[in-house]
Amino acid sequence: MTKLLWIAPSLNFYKARFLNLLSKELELFVVAGKLHTKDGHAPLDEQLQFKVINVNAVERQFSWSPRVIFKTVMAI
Repeated sequence: MTKLLWIAPSLNFYKARFLNLLSKELELFVVAGKLHTKDGHAPLDEQLQFKVINVNAVERQFSWSPRVIFKTVMAI
């Protein structure tokens, strides 16, 4: 099975729904910074069919954060 690493500074239920569709045909790993769980957002945990690696990083510096780079390398 093909593996896919998806890097998302913020993960909401719209993206999660799309990624669930992808995970049916791919082995999917998601490195996510911020999970949207506030009012208006559906809970994510029970819907996910892929592995999520949470990283505590600021969204605007997500791509340059050493934590994100380290977690991404460890996921590979």
